[in-house]
Amino acid sequence: MKLKNKYNDVVIGSGTEVEYKFQIINFMNMLYNVIKEDKEYGIHSNSNLRPWCYNLTVYIKYLENKTNISAFYDINLGIYSRINAIMINLEKADGNNMGVIKRLCFCIWEDLLNELTNIFKLEYTINE
Repeated sequence: MKLKNKYNDVVIGSGTEVEYKFQIINFMNMLYNVIKEDKEYGIHSNSNLRPWCYNLTVYIKYLENKTNISAFYDINLGIYSRINAIMINLEKADGNNMGVIKRLCFCIWEDLLNELTNIFKLEYTINE
């Protein structure tokens, strides 16, 4: 699955809401690919799981500050907890349960995408 941004003429580094939404979609794509492709997720592995989760969180925080969404929405419970759940589940998984954990993480990823879309009104199309 690939999310395709609907944001045109985005200037990276502009600090605008459009840039942050663009980056959130990009890092959601990267996180999806890490869940799908990587075989090991531990701290000492070559996985990009932690950096992509961190970068996704950074852009969500930028957008959170820009929109003041946390004034009426518990972003820790609704969004950041889902990112942490993906990271923790994958890092704690072993070869015996990796298939089940990956399916769980894809479900959490979809919930996270839906929540981000609803809260921040993200615009994208889905290419399978």
